[in-house]
Parts: sequence; C-alpha cells; structure tokens
Amino acid sequence: MALLFLLSFSLTSLAHAKFTKYEVTDLKKEEYPLSKTCETMGIKHTILVEVVDTYTIDCMGTKINTTDFCNKISKNGPQLLRGFIKPDSKVVTCQMASRAIITVVCDERDKKYCYNETNGCKKIKQNYAANLLEVHRSITDGEGGTQQLNCYFTTKNSFDQTDDLVL
Repeated sequence: MALLFLLSFSLTSLAHAKFTKYEVTDLKKEEYPLSKTCETMGIKHTILVEVVDTYTIDCMGTKINTTDFCNKISKNGPQLLRGFIKPDSKVVTCQMASRAIITVVCDERDKKYCYNETNGCKKIKQNYAANLLEVHRSITDGEGGTQQLNCYFTTKNSFDQTDDLVL
C-alpha cells in the first residue's frame, strides 16, 4: 500500500512558495554527509565545506547543487523530488516519491507563479519534483476567492497507473 505523506507548510526562501497542499506518495529519503557529496561530485580532499543555501554547498570553492548530487548518486533517479540541506544540518537529504501534488496560493508574495500556469508549474517542478513528469496544471479558485496554482507530478510508471489520481 502506498504511503501518503501530507504536509502543509510555508517556506520563506526566494525559490520557495507558500503551499496549501504538498502531498507525496511513497516518500523515501537518503542522507549523505557534506564531505561525501563533494567527493562524489569529483572534489577530493575537502578540508573546507560550507553550506551556501538550501540547495547549494561550497566544496573548496566549487559550488555543488544538491539536486545534481542526488541525481548522480541515487538509485531512485526517476523518482527524485529534490536534494536539499536542512538549516543547521551537515547532511544532504535526497527525497524521492512516485507522485507529488502541489498547490500554491496566488497571493501577493507568490503571484509570480500564477501569471502563467505552465511556467509556474515548471518553476515548482525545478525545486520540488525534479525528475517527475508533470501530468496536470491548473489555476482554480481557493478559499476566500484567492486563486491557487495546482501542479500534479508523477513517475512514468505511476503515470500508467493513474486510476486513483484525479486529474
């Protein structure tokens, strides 16, 4: 039976949006020390490793994107959602899932995602559903009449079995 993981949260980085819905199916995660990240990406003898932001580490002057690292190391590549570093953490977390349903409120802060639903879901996919396929996008009215952007993503295998995913 598929594990359904439901989160409702607000992220504050420039690359993040305020979600009213973030559902993932079959969530898995793998964690790797920062030094392993640098070594895997070809940087040897990493005396100094610094966290630049949620998605980037600095390995002796070379910037490494965490999602690129996760793509390289993960056995679950087609299911990769994202790679990230939690605040005050010394590990890269690679998240995988077979499906993701994401809803963003089109409020003053995040209306940039809602001008064009194709571009909005593309930006959301970059940060939250990297290797999944987009299977649905729409802008609908949410609570209080505020519009919301809806983006549905799935793996190719799950796309063939979308009978329980309402589009």
